[in-house]
Amino acid sequence: TFTATELVGEVDFAYNLDEDAVIAVMPTLREEIARGGADYIDKFVMNADSTNAATGNINLDDADPDDDSYYLSAGQDGLRHLMIVDNTAQATDINTTLTDALLRTAIGKLGKYATDPTRLVLFTNPKTYVLSMLGLTNVVTYDKFGPAATVLSGELAKYSGIPVIPTSSI
Repeated sequence: TFTATELVGEVDFAYNLDEDAVIAVMPTLREEIARGGADYIDKFVMNADSTNAATGNINLDDADPDDDSYYLSAGQDGLRHLMIVDNTAQATDINTTLTDALLRTAIGKLGKYATDPTRLVLFTNPKTYVLSMLGLTNVVTYDKFGPAATVLSGELAKYSGIPVIPTSSI
């Protein structure tokens, strides 16, 4: 269960930036606000943790997080927290070269949920995506399944039918 409390952004500007400016500023401003909001939401969904203690949380080891840290929440936990803390049986620490066998073992820890790739999404950081995932034999890149998928969902590849979405938030 993911319950958001409130994410707010405020940018004060004069409407004449759109009407009287030599360069139309409003479209760019709207685009940047939307991009910043999407980036913040992506980081929060991945990294949210309600633990605010001197021992830290999943984002800060052995230190008290600042009270204004983006990942601190009012009770919500992100996707990383679910595997690292809430359901450690699904966690996998791969500290070697990524192989198909290692990735299948990690996916297998999802149990019955691993059998339906249409209900799964594989998030990875850009470095792992470029340096490791693209070298796997079971990765099909968007040039083979069509660019529309990237536009609609952020997918850049599929691994055994599971969408792969790189994010800089992890």
